[in-house]
This record gives sequence, C-alpha cells and structure tokens, in this order.
Amino acid sequence: MSEENTFDLIDETKIKFDKEIIYDYPLTTTYASEFVKGNDVFQAPVTYSIDNNFYYTSDGKTSEFNFSKIHIGKLVHDNVENVSANNNKIIGEVVLEHSSNCYVCFFLESSSATEKNSLDAILSGGSANYEVELNNIIPKQDKCIHYKDGSKNVFVFTTPIYTEATSIDPIISNSLFNKYPSTDDYIVIPGNYLNQRDDDQIYIDCSPTGASDDEINTYNVPINSKMMSEKQQSDFMGTTVNFAFFTILSLVGYFIIPMFYKKVVIDMILFMNPGTGDEVNKDRLKAIASADVGIILTFVSAIMLFYTMGMTGDSRYTSLSLMLSLIAVLSASLITMKKSNPDFLRAISSNGRVIQLEIPMTTIKDEITKKSTEIPVGVSSSFGDILKTIGDGFGFLFKLLPAFLAIIFVGATIPLILGSMGILTDETANTLTVGGVLFSMVGLVCFKLIDHVEKLSKGEVA
Repeated sequence: MSEENTFDLIDETKIKFDKEIIYDYPLTTTYASEFVKGNDVFQAPVTYSIDNNFYYTSDGKTSEFNFSKIHIGKLVHDNVENVSANNNKIIGEVVLEHSSNCYVCFFLESSSATEKNSLDAILSGGSANYEVELNNIIPKQDKCIHYKDGSKNVFVFTTPIYTEATSIDPIISNSLFNKYPSTDDYIVIPGNYLNQRDDDQIYIDCSPTGASDDEINTYNVPINSKMMSEKQQSDFMGTTVNFAFFTILSLVGYFIIPMFYKKVVIDMILFMNPGTGDEVNKDRLKAIASADVGIILTFVSAIMLFYTMGMTGDSRYTSLSLMLSLIAVLSASLITMKKSNPDFLRAISSNGRVIQLEIPMTTIKDEITKKSTEIPVGVSSSFGDILKTIGDGFGFLFKLLPAFLAIIFVGATIPLILGSMGILTDETANTLTVGGVLFSMVGLVCFKLIDHVEKLSKGEVA
C-alpha cells in the first residue's frame, strides 16, 4: 500500500478543532425478511422514530443525516495508519448509510473476551427479527476521519467495535464510495469533538481563548445544547409542514380531484362520443372503466415508487406514499358517489349542447312475486381496451417529452447553482429539485389535459 493512499492520524495539518460530530442510534428492530443477501453482500434497512441520527457541525453550520441502512462486510478502509493498516485483528467494517449521501464507518475487531452483540446475532442469522441498539456497542471514539467522495460524505471512526466473530464473509459494495479521496483532501477530528447524544444533554468541547491544543483535551463540559433546541424547533416545523401538506392534499382530494376527474375523463369521453342510444352509452362506460383502471395503475405505481424510495433512502418518501394512498382512497370514494349524480355525468359544449351519459338499464323479474325491477346493465372493459387506453396515455406523455426534459434541466440546475453558492444546503437543494420537478411535470400534464378537453368542446380536435 502506497503511503500517499493512507490516512495519517497524527498529521497536524489534517487535525481540525473546529468540527463536531454527535450521533444517536437508539433501539430499533430489523426484520430478516428485509435483509439483502446476495453475491456475498449483506445489508439491512432500518427505521427510527427520531428524524435524524447523525449531526456534523463545520464552520458553525450543522448538517443532519437520517440513518436508513446498515452494511456489514469485509474491511474497506484498510489504509488507516496504526489502526487498520496491516492489522489482522480488524476483520471487517460496519457502514451506516444515511440519507443525503452520508456514510458512517466503524471497524470490527475480533475479540474472544467480548460478549455477543446484536451485530453478531445478525451475522449468525436464525431469527425473524433483531433488536439493534448501536449506542450500546459503539465505544467512545478516539478520532474520526472525514473526506468527500464527490457529493458523498464519508466518516471513518477509528475505535473499533468488538465482535466475537473471527472472520466476516460478506463484502461491502465498492459502489458506495471510494476508500480514499481522489484529491488527498481529508481531515481528522479529535475524540473530544465526537459524542453520543444523551437525552437533552450533549457533551461538547469548549475551546477557551489562549488554551493550547494539549489543554483543550482537558475541557469537557456538559450543557443543554443549542443544537438540540434548534433540532426540536426543526422537528416541530417539520411536523407542522407535514400536517399542513396533508391538510392541503385532503382538500385537494375532496374538492379538486373529483372536478378534475369529471373534466378530463367524463367530459372528454362524452365529447369524443357525442351520440345517443344504449350502444353509445355502453361504449362510453367501457371507456370510463378503462380510464379508471389506468388511473389506478398510475396511483399504485407512484405509491410503490415513493415507498421503495423511502425504505431505501429518505424516509420522507414513505410518508409521502402513505399520504398519497389516503388521498387515492378518499378521491376514489368521492368519485364513485358522484357518479350516481346525473349532473356529474353531463357535459356541455362551448355552443351550449348538452351531452348526457345515461346508464343502460335492464329489467329482471322475480319469479315468486312476479315483480319487475330495473337494474343497470353490467359493463366491463376488455384487456385490449385497457391496453389501448394506457398506450394513448403514453402517447400523450411522449408528446410532452421535450417539455419534461426542459423542466428537469431547469429544476436540477437552479438548486445546484444555489447550493454551490451556499444559499441552500445539499438536502434542501435535493428536496427542491425532486419536489419542483415533480410538481411542474404534474402541473403541465394537468394543464395539457384540460386544454385538450376545451378544444374538444369547441370542436377544434376530434
């Protein structure tokens, strides 16, 4: 191993006293059914009730990261001098993957004197679920290395976690990050600035004016952290924003979505099929049924996509998938009830022509009472009709592809520029990019659909 590719913990030019790390990994449960084991790779998703687990303060600015996945495998950072380099006792590494491209690494050192911990239990297998409390097995840290790998933040703690295992079989994917920065730019944070969060108190280090680096190591004062107060305010704001967002979506689901559905589904189909008679009405009902199936598939796909993104990355997407599910159920219920109202099944063209969808009826006779009863004729859409509707939908979206590409370019470029100028944090920039692009694309589709219906009502398109 070449010297230029190793981390030097005693290089005074690399040691920084103006950085701070606070972490908190309380008790959580992981489920064996969610473990990923393949090609000798092991990883497990985790979920916490707290918003964030890892706090990094640099130049007075604190970045927060949420722990989402644990990787356990062979040693990755075998290049830390006097710790992992040429050390046979270091048999592996634990990588804690966080949202917003943050990776926190701990070495695993084999020791026959240690008791079996939750990581040993996970590796040995045999249970359906595991209680994991990393706070209890992560020792007080001596130093931490921080470096950037592109947009990724990598933190390597130097005090190992002890394990009763003698070897580790899985490997950690090299696609997570490079084990050394390409620019040789890294820093070393001393142990006094590395602390575990403890309820409302956090131990932080004070640097008195005029104290030397040796004297600084003797100061360790517990205080009620300003950062905790800021976090509580941030948590409250997050809860408030989520509640407001859910309220808005509920109002949208109750008032706007049924109106939008009538406009772009009922009215469009009536304008495209303006005739009269049972056969015409049956064709209209089949078209509506095909559109309903297409809409349901779209909602299910979006919900599954956001849920998967939440389980593998940012947990906020899981909340979004839940809210979208509730809105879908609410909207479907309201639309179903409104379909019993004749006014909801009526379209009026720009010249005042009224087109009414009438439900074809059939008469059944009770053989015992001899009474006749009219019931709606059952109409269902064929698989071919559904495929045609989906194909028409993709054709409509394909026509908007240039506009989508422009939205993606602008939506990604502006937050990136603002982030590079320091106006926005990386997390805020990512949120604005994803949210802005999705909102703009959905808005464009809605606008184009409504515009197409308006043209149909005027007879400008067939």
